Amino acid sequence: MDLDATESGSAQSLQSGKDQLLPIKGCATPNYQRRMGLIFEMRQCAFVMCDEEFSVSNERKIFCSDRCRGRHHALINGEEAEMIRIENNMIIANYRILKAQRVGRVFRRTELRLLGYDLEYCSRYTINRAAGDTVTLWCYDLGLKVSETGYQLVSA
Repeated sequence: MDLDATESGSAQSLQSGKDQLLPIKGCATPNYQRRMGLIFEMRQCAFVMCDEEFSVSNERKIFCSDRCRGRHHALINGEEAEMIRIENNMIIANYRILKAQRVGRVFRRTELRLLGYDLEYCSRYTINRAAGDTVTLWCYDLGLKVSETGYQLVSA
């Protein structure tokens, strides 16, 4: 930490990393000055579509405005929510296909594809170690028990 003082003894500037301290007489520490809003740091806005640089007195501030903060969170949450909606709609479609079938029926993979069932989308899966590591793919309360002969529809 460098402290440049004039002959009269007042601090003109105090630099530590990015912080630029304004000349304030009688302020003891940079933390006190930061709390009082006297240190202004220049930062780049965290929103990817904004190139603005802004001055900050609060360490936690990362966006230049409320508009950029809102747009950033809308972009992040919008993509995530859209992906979740798509996956949930696929699971619901698979559930409707299974619900229209008789419990106990055995399907081949090609039959499931012809019905429109997508094996990649399920709400959960279980592995039954006691029954020889059999896997069951679940769409909510209906499942497909994977076996050598095909996929058997089971109910929870």
